[in-house]
Amino acid sequence: MSVELELKRRKDGIAEKQSVALEPANLEPNQEGRYSVQLNIQDYGSAKLVALKTGSNLAPVPYTIGPGQKRQPERLESKTITVGKPSSKRDEFLNTKDNPARIP
Repeated sequence: MSVELELKRRKDGIAEKQSVALEPANLEPNQEGRYSVQLNIQDYGSAKLVALKTGSNLAPVPYTIGPGQKRQPERLESKTITVGKPSSKRDEFLNTKDNPARIP
């Protein structure tokens, strides 16, 4: 058995189809199967299940969709931002008539 996915490319929005093997390969009625596919997020904007096929002639099979497994949370690298010390002259203005600055 295989699952047919419709993948939309990011750069031009064209949809392409890809078949992915289903585990276990043979399912009995009311039995569940799983599939897994890894795609680059830079290449594809969406993926949609469009068919479940079986046999050598890949005849379509009726199916229902359930919620998938949760993905592991992405790990974000922590960044440390160091800000310079403030000026020790508290009465000094940045924009004065002696030192004009243009404000956009």
